[in-house]
Amino acid sequence: MRRCFEGLHTRQVWTTISARGRADRGDSRSGSVPGRPSENGGVRAWAQIPSSIRNLRGGRMHSRYAPYPQRHRSRRSSGFTLVELVITVVVLAIIAAIAFPSFTTVQNSSRITSQVNSLVAGVQQARMEAVRLGRPVSVCRSTDGATCAGAGRWEQWLVLAPASGGQPAEVLQSARAHPSVQITSEVQQITFGSNGLARGADGGLLATTLTVCMPTTKPAENQRRLAIASGSRVSTTSIDGAGACP
Repeated sequence: MRRCFEGLHTRQVWTTISARGRADRGDSRSGSVPGRPSENGGVRAWAQIPSSIRNLRGGRMHSRYAPYPQRHRSRRSSGFTLVELVITVVVLAIIAAIAFPSFTTVQNSSRITSQVNSLVAGVQQARMEAVRLGRPVSVCRSTDGATCAGAGRWEQWLVLAPASGGQPAEVLQSARAHPSVQITSEVQQITFGSNGLARGADGGLLATTLTVCMPTTKPAENQRRLAIASGSRVSTTSIDGAGACP
């Protein structure tokens, strides 16, 4: 019975809306769609319907003239919460703690390798310049960047063409060791003759070594040994010095 009653009222409402709409605009044509309100008078007719009839079955009887209820969408604010920020900082700290020792090892190894390569380049340059110039050229320890010095660590070194045959001394290259790197050698000067060979104090072909070292256990192979054999052959070797330098 209730459904029949609601259906009857609904048909009556639409009939009333349609009739009032036609009456408002003075249109009595039969071509209108039955049971639907007209464009001109429908709005006013809808407004005149009691609210008790509009709200059938506890819901809302909608027409194209009755506005639908607005939907309010909540917008979530952007950004990070305090918990998310703390978690991010903790994760970054863990990653940094793991990566820092490896970075230190790579950095120290790079410094040692760069220093020994610089020495190798100086020795090779001295040999080639001796052949090109046709006179002796030396690689030696220096303290003033202009002349060769005596015993001590190679904190600075030169590629020097000494005065010979009326020609003045000429500094071909000057280099300085990194403060954290120590360079030691059995000799303080390596001199190549015009034939490209280096000889020792006894006149024989030179066989000596230079050691580039950093007092650290990171990396484990903290020493690079530059060896000169047969007066001209140059080679390098990595050595585990257990964190100590000679």
